[in-house]
Amino acid sequence: MWLVYNFALTELSLFLKVKKLHSELRFSIVRSQSYFNEKDAFDKKLNQQKALVGRLQNEVAKTKHDYKSALGRLEVISDEIHFRRTKGPREPGVGAELVNEVVEEMSSVVISKVN
Repeated sequence: MWLVYNFALTELSLFLKVKKLHSELRFSIVRSQSYFNEKDAFDKKLNQQKALVGRLQNEVAKTKHDYKSALGRLEVISDEIHFRRTKGPREPGVGAELVNEVVEEMSSVVISKVN
């Protein structure tokens, strides 16, 4: 019984102390209210920005993965092209062989004119 009485007395004294402090510090509480309101608004904005950063990081990671896959496919295509080149001469009219044939033709013409 005394324990309940002591608890109730302590609770009452704390309640009165809080009420007294509240009335003494009413002006400070009202003045600081705008700070806490702004803090809540900034915290909300910060959380939105963090969510945006997280979403952008995920998009960058996905784009990097897609880029890596595309480079891998290009590597395969390049390897196939190099393999075909090593199998033998390329078809006429494709790339360097055409230029070499024209140069050889021109040099034979120039040599025949000189002689």
